[in-house]
Amino acid sequence: MRGASEFEVGAQQVCPQGTPITFIGNNEAHNNGKYGLRIFTGKNHNGEGLPGFYPRKMNPCAPVSESNPFEPSEFSNFFSWRNGHNGITFGSVAALRIVDAVVADNLMRGIEGTGADGIANSLSDTMTQLRGPWGSNVIVRPIFIGHAQDGCPACNHSEVPVYPASGGPVGYGGAMRLGICTPAAWGLTVENATFINYDRDGMAAVGGFSKAVPPGAGYNFVGNGGFETKFSGTRWVQSQYRARWRWQSEVLITDVDGTFSDQSFCAGCHVLKSDLLASSDAFPDCYIDTRYDGSVCKPKYHFVAAGFTAKPPCGPCENPPIRISYRNEEGIYVHADDARYLKHKWRPEGKFSLVRFDISSDKPYLTIVGEHDEHFWGSWHTARGEWMSRRRLRFNFTYQDQFDKRDKCALNYEAVISEDGTMLSFQDNTATMRISEAEIRKRRAAAALLFASSKLDNISYGLRLQAIDLMAQSRAVNGSQTPQLFTDVVWYRCEPLPHMCAGSGIRYPNQAGAEIGRERGSFQIQGNLLCVTTTALELKLPACLTMTTRRCCSPMAAASYILAAAYFTYHHQPARHLFTAAASHT
Repeated sequence: MRGASEFEVGAQQVCPQGTPITFIGNNEAHNNGKYGLRIFTGKNHNGEGLPGFYPRKMNPCAPVSESNPFEPSEFSNFFSWRNGHNGITFGSVAALRIVDAVVADNLMRGIEGTGADGIANSLSDTMTQLRGPWGSNVIVRPIFIGHAQDGCPACNHSEVPVYPASGGPVGYGGAMRLGICTPAAWGLTVENATFINYDRDGMAAVGGFSKAVPPGAGYNFVGNGGFETKFSGTRWVQSQYRARWRWQSEVLITDVDGTFSDQSFCAGCHVLKSDLLASSDAFPDCYIDTRYDGSVCKPKYHFVAAGFTAKPPCGPCENPPIRISYRNEEGIYVHADDARYLKHKWRPEGKFSLVRFDISSDKPYLTIVGEHDEHFWGSWHTARGEWMSRRRLRFNFTYQDQFDKRDKCALNYEAVISEDGTMLSFQDNTATMRISEAEIRKRRAAAALLFASSKLDNISYGLRLQAIDLMAQSRAVNGSQTPQLFTDVVWYRCEPLPHMCAGSGIRYPNQAGAEIGRERGSFQIQGNLLCVTTTALELKLPACLTMTTRRCCSPMAAASYILAAAYFTYHHQPARHLFTAAASHT
């Protein structure tokens, strides 16, 4: 209790934060500097109690219990328009019901949910959250209107609404208006919402999560998230900009009845942004929908939020890398009896990747197969060969040097296949190396730009061009000087020598025929996936991280991900078992 009477006798038994609101409705707020309606997160006058609005059924001052549950408080028929920040904002609440609200043409957000700015160490003890089970915090029949221009889509699209000059939703690459900013907590359900006029750049009907970058806080939650919001009965009117996300796994949307994703088959679908789901081989029942800025996944997939928390004295840890691995019944690593997969494969001795090379082809072509270990890896753009005799070949490589990042060519590398056809070795003193023509043009253009801007004088410019000419000259090179091309070791043919190509960390590829991007280049993945029967997720966690499920994380010290578990119709392994297996790969 606050105000002049807060110190009177008996005032300690008056607890407004726990007192239900029996009725509040038919109100209107417009043109306010900040909020039309704000349900504030704050503590009692003396700093006691939980911050927020948690109405109880029997005793507003007593703890929540089976006999004293949360009691719904309903805000009805609220019309909030053209406010300087948000139409409606709610903080840490319990059993909140917002019914028949209309939020129109508000500068930043129509409705903003519980924010992340008050999150403590973990979701179990944080003061800022939605309290109560699913279904207790509900927004019912809201109408979100992005802008007030009439007659769309025939309206003039050159006219744009006013966007916030500062203080609005951040992380979108520019000013942004949102219909609803989803809460930094699990538990919100949005029923029978209508979104109107989210049809311009800089607008989105749904975004999240709230206050991930608290202004002036000195910390942020970029890269975190995984909070789930459920939608049902959604209606879209002139709203092709339906969702926008700032990073992967920021929010998980569950489409209860298929209306949010606008598909009749999508009752129980999930909508989220995750590069993991872009693999159609691993997740054939997920598809990209640009209206939602991510993937729509059919109900057969089960999603679990997992958090990674740093252990003292470890400081802030980077987001752990996550990869998708194909595997057969025995695991994710290549096995010597997998003859179908090992066909046309070679193993450079001691390396962690295979190379596809069909010796029956009249135009040999070398392609790296599978993932690349960050310490023992190879890469090239192209590797084309020609036969010189029955066992002798000549290869030309184009690649980006892993050390100086220059695009180069290694030409006329001669290789000899052993008499029994089981091994291949590269011959020294046969190849030459130079930087590529494209690299020469790029460096000449850069020097010319510096000269034109007076940053190089005539002498320096001339010396720069001479240096480029020297780099462009071919020089002799041995196999030991280009280890990233695997020319420094013997290659073993996997079909007759399967034991040389299995185990030792050789994994099945994660996407057949696809390009994968890595810090040190882009690589073509080949391979026969017909042997693959299941899919798993592997988490490589730094030593300072531990994994817990459905946890949020300390500011700047951890990351949360939404992970698509192997929960397919042909593989009924529970998600919890999968996570146990995944965690064992740390």
